[in-house]
Amino acid sequence: MKKSLRKIAILTMLVALISTTVLGCGRKEIDHDAVLSTVNGDEITLGLANFYARLIQGHEEMNHMFSPWAGEDPNPVDAWADNPMTGISREVEIKDFILEYLQGMFLKLQNADDFGVVISPEDRELIAAAAAQFVEQNPDDVVTAVSGQVEIIELFLELMTINERMIVAMGAEIDEEVSEAESVRRAADVVFISFTNPGEGGAAEPMSEIEMAMVEAQAQLILDGTDPSDNLETFGEIGNVFPVTFGAESAEFDPVFLDALNALTEVGQNTGIVTTDTGIFIGQLSSLLDEEATNAQIEQILQGRRDERVDELMGQWRAAATITEYTELWEQVSFVDLGIEFYVPGVTEEDEE
Repeated sequence: MKKSLRKIAILTMLVALISTTVLGCGRKEIDHDAVLSTVNGDEITLGLANFYARLIQGHEEMNHMFSPWAGEDPNPVDAWADNPMTGISREVEIKDFILEYLQGMFLKLQNADDFGVVISPEDRELIAAAAAQFVEQNPDDVVTAVSGQVEIIELFLELMTINERMIVAMGAEIDEEVSEAESVRRAADVVFISFTNPGEGGAAEPMSEIEMAMVEAQAQLILDGTDPSDNLETFGEIGNVFPVTFGAESAEFDPVFLDALNALTEVGQNTGIVTTDTGIFIGQLSSLLDEEATNAQIEQILQGRRDERVDELMGQWRAAATITEYTELWEQVSFVDLGIEFYVPGVTEEDEE
């Protein structure tokens, strides 16, 4: 079973590699062997960084083309405008991410023996076949433009394979005991009545204090006329009724309403009206234990611990490492002058339909 999973993981990465087309003009030869960074003496070449950059570039440009804000005539170049949140060029941000990620992959490679993580002969056969297939299916100018030489692809796939396995191995060193207080999720039906009115153009406008008081009185009237065993569907005409799961700590809920939910002890009990700044909540307990949600919560907690352990180890390794960078070499790599597009060989538009 582990063998087939490993193959799938590697082959999944290869879909993008085998399906790359280079667009645009003004292609400039880069110095593939130039050293962009070193990690404890191991060299990250500009060619390796360029290859990884082109894979990410293709996905970023494709996502931009299909994004709701791209407009009727989207231009891939627009994906590399300044990030409005930071004021920094998206190309610069992506390059910074790529270099840091590659450095992290080398750190994992350098510590792989301590976790028993290796590249097997079978892995190397798969990687070599994928690299050869990429070169075979792409013309020389494409291979050169994306630094898709066999040795670069093979190194990249080895790093990616080690990286994936190391994340699993590093995250295995955690405490897997999860308390009931952390994990148990209960279920409830909830009514929410918003303190807003539809405004012009569909925009919501806040209610006046008089309107809010009237809504609260109406909700209380309905609640007073509802049998405790009835569900909350009677509130459907004035609010939204929906199911939720919750625990002792659930950041998605208003704290006052969450306290009211957690105070319920029997199925069918309701919270009464809970008034917040945004509207009125009413909750009715429907289950003392939602097993599916509880299991999902346990896995979420464990995954959080795994992520923290990986981050902790990476922080230690990076702090102890000797890392050099020659980021001026990134100027040879331009996302604006050279576009990347993915396709699946042998698949026509009719097939996709």
